[in-house]
Amino acid sequence: MSAGPRTPVEQRELNRHRPAPPPRSRRRPSKAVARRRLTLVIFVGLGLAVGIGWAIPSQGGGELPGRDRHVSPARPTMHAAAEPAAGVAEDIQVTSVTPPVGSPAISPLALFTIETSKPVAPGTLHPQLSPQVQGTWSQPTPTEIVFAPSRPLPFGSTETLTLPFPSASSNRPSQGNTLFQATYHVSGPSVVLAQLLLSELGYLPLRVVGPPGSVPVTNETSSSAANLQGYFSWRWPDLPAALKQAWEPGVDTVLTKGAVISFERVHGLTTGSWPMYAGTMGPQFWSTLLSASSAGQYDPFGFSYALVTKDPLPERITVWHEGQVVLTSPVNTGIPGGATPDGTFPVYQRYRSQTMHGFTATGAPYVYPNVQYVNYFKGNFAIHAFKRAAYGFPQSQGCVELPIAAAATAWNYLHYGTLVTVSGHVPKGAP
Repeated sequence: MSAGPRTPVEQRELNRHRPAPPPRSRRRPSKAVARRRLTLVIFVGLGLAVGIGWAIPSQGGGELPGRDRHVSPARPTMHAAAEPAAGVAEDIQVTSVTPPVGSPAISPLALFTIETSKPVAPGTLHPQLSPQVQGTWSQPTPTEIVFAPSRPLPFGSTETLTLPFPSASSNRPSQGNTLFQATYHVSGPSVVLAQLLLSELGYLPLRVVGPPGSVPVTNETSSSAANLQGYFSWRWPDLPAALKQAWEPGVDTVLTKGAVISFERVHGLTTGSWPMYAGTMGPQFWSTLLSASSAGQYDPFGFSYALVTKDPLPERITVWHEGQVVLTSPVNTGIPGGATPDGTFPVYQRYRSQTMHGFTATGAPYVYPNVQYVNYFKGNFAIHAFKRAAYGFPQSQGCVELPIAAAATAWNYLHYGTLVTVSGHVPKGAP
C-alpha cells in the first residue's frame, strides 16, 4: 500500500534532514585549453578597440558632407601624401568651348559650355563670368560644364569666361592659375539674330543648323548673306519655289517681315494706329522676343503659306500648313482693269465678316454686305468668301474670291503675318 502525498510541512522537514552532496573537485585546465581562452580574449579586445575607434570622430570634428552625423559617423583620420583635388587630373585640358573662341559676336541668349579632356567630379571646377551674370552652372556629364543665363545678356556688352585651376593644382607655373580664359562680345540687334530666334520659335519655315551659338549674329549686309546660308535649312521638303524666293538670311525680306507681324500679333505688340502691326524690329519687339525665347514661347498657330495662281486656268489657291497641303480650291481673281496684283504679301488685317464697298473697274460704286472670312494682304485686296455660280477665272473687283466652305477652311490657317503669293497674269481669252 503506497503512502499518500506529503503535506508541505512534511516535505520541508524531509529536506532539512537530506544529506548534502559531496563537494566537486576543481581541476586545473590543460595548457592547450588555456591558450585557446587567451586567444579568444585577445580577439574580443581588438574588436572592441576597433569599434570604439571607428565611432570616434576625427579631430576635424566634421561629419561627412550631406549626411547626418548620428547616422554616418566620420571615418578615422588617414595619414597620406598630398593629392590633387578629388576628380581632377594634373594634365586636364579644355577641349572645346561654346560659343566658339573668336566669335565676332554672340547671342544675348547664348549658353556657355566647357568640355574637358578628362572627367571631373561635380563641384571641382568653378568657371566664372565677368561681369557677373545671373544664371545657373550645371554639369550634365562628367566632362561638360554648362552655364545658362537666367536673363538675356545686354546688347553690346562684353563677357569674360575664366576657368581657374583647382586650388590643389594651382602651383603649375608653366600655365599660371588659369586653365582657360576667353572674352566674348554680345551682339546688338540684327536681322540675322531676329531670324535665328524666330526660326527657333516656329515663326519661320526654317531650322537653325549647327551647334548652339555657332550662328554669327553681328550686324551684317546683304553681301554676307551667302556666308549665312549654311546656318539655316528648310523644315519641310517640297515647299513651293515662290516661298523659298522670299527668304534670304541676314536680310529683312517679306518672309522675315511676315514672321515679325505674326510675333507682334501673338504678343499684342500693336502700333496703336493703322496698320495694327507694323512688322518692324523696335525696342519693344526685341525685349519681348528675347523674353519669349528664354521662356520657350512658341508660335501657337504654326507656319502657313498661301499661293494663288492665275495662269493657267482654272485659277486656284493652295494653302500649306506646317509643310502639308491643307486646302486646294478654285478661286476668282480681279478682272482686267482691276486685276489682283502679283507678288508676295503678309496678311495684315482680318475680319470674320465685313461690309465691303468701293468702285468697280468702270467707276461704278458697289456695296457688298456681310462678306465672310476676310483676310487683307495688300491695300484693299483680300482673300474672302463670295458666292458665285462658278469659280476658276477672273470675276472680282480685285480680291481673291473663294467658295464659302473653302474660305472657312482658309480662315483657320491664314493668320496675321501669313504670306500670300499671287502669281501669273490674266490669260488672253479668259471669260
